Amino acid sequence: MDNAQKAIMIGVGLFITIIIIAAVMLITGMGQNLLNKGQAQVQGISESLLNDLVAQYDGKKLSGSQVRTAAVQLINRQEADVKVKICGAKGNYAETSNDAVMDNTSEVNTQLSGYDSYNFNGSVSESNGVVTVTFTKQ
Repeated sequence: MDNAQKAIMIGVGLFITIIIIAAVMLITGMGQNLLNKGQAQVQGISESLLNDLVAQYDGKKLSGSQVRTAAVQLINRQEADVKVKICGAKGNYAETSNDAVMDNTSEVNTQLSGYDSYNFNGSVSESNGVVTVTFTKQ
């Protein structure tokens, strides 16, 4: 009888172990699904906020100080590429972007100093998931 009891105890132990492992796998799978859904919702909200942020510049006329404020606001966002086109007296322009020249707020202020009295046209485009906001001096 002693060996039979040990065999029953081992069998019950294995059965309980299998149930616990199955429960852990079930909970882990449900948690992973919740995490994926939450991540997708956060990404959708982030894209919506970016679209709302840049939509205020599309087709709008802005002063130089408004362009400077917008550039500072957008310069540190990784998903937005800010381009500022400044037309010169001879019709040529200098183009700066946060990938090339304007890397921080002080560079924005340096690049745009002296243009506060000018008006700019804003436009927004998207390519490969990167939103580009372009301000062109009139």
